Amino acid sequence: MFCKNCGTQLEPGIRFCPACGAAVENNEAGANTNPQDQPIGFNPGNNAAPNPYANQGYQYNQGAYQNNQGTYQNSGYQSAPYSGYVAPITERNIVLAIILSFVTCGIYSLYWIYKVNEEVNTLSGEQDGTNGILVILFSILTCGIYSLYWLYKMGSRCDIIMNDPNGGRGVLYLILSFIGLSIVSMCLIQDTINKAVRR
Repeated sequence: MFCKNCGTQLEPGIRFCPACGAAVENNEAGANTNPQDQPIGFNPGNNAAPNPYANQGYQYNQGAYQNNQGTYQNSGYQSAPYSGYVAPITERNIVLAIILSFVTCGIYSLYWIYKVNEEVNTLSGEQDGTNGILVILFSILTCGIYSLYWLYKMGSRCDIIMNDPNGGRGVLYLILSFIGLSIVSMCLIQDTINKAVRR
C-alpha cells in the first residue's frame, strides 16, 4: 500500500504516513480516522505535514517545510521521522551572547553551544544528530579537536536550513576555527537560527 499524498510505501495497518503525516485511508478495515488519534499539530483539513512547533508557541511555515523537504530529497538528505519532541527555537542577540561569554569566562559559551546544537538539529530536521552535552564533553576531552568536526557539521546543517545545500558553510566555519575565530562561526550559526525564526 502506498501513500496517496507522497507515494511512500506504507506498512499494513498504519494510520498516518511516516514521511508526510497524511492520514491513510484503510478501506479494507472499513475504519475511519478518529481525529483524536491524530498526531499533535496535524491538520485533518489537508494533507499537510505534522506541525513540529505545535504547543511550542511558534508559527509553522508550511511552505518553508515543503521547500525544505524538496531540498533534502534533491541533495541526498532525508529528514528524520518526527519523534514527538523538538527543542524550542530562541532568537538571541549575538552581541549580548558574545559579551556574556567573555564576562562569565566561557561558562555562558558552553550553554550557548548546547542550545545552538539542539536548535540547528531541530531546524535542519536532524533531531538525532550530535548531542549538545556530548559535543561539549568531547571538545574538552580532545582539547578542541572535536569542536572542529562539530562546526563543520553545523555548517552543513545550516546549509540545509537556508535551502542552500552547496553553500559551503561547513568549510567556512572550519577555516575560521583553524585561525582562532570560532566565536565568529558561532555568531554565523546563531544568525542562521535567527533568520529561520523570523521567516
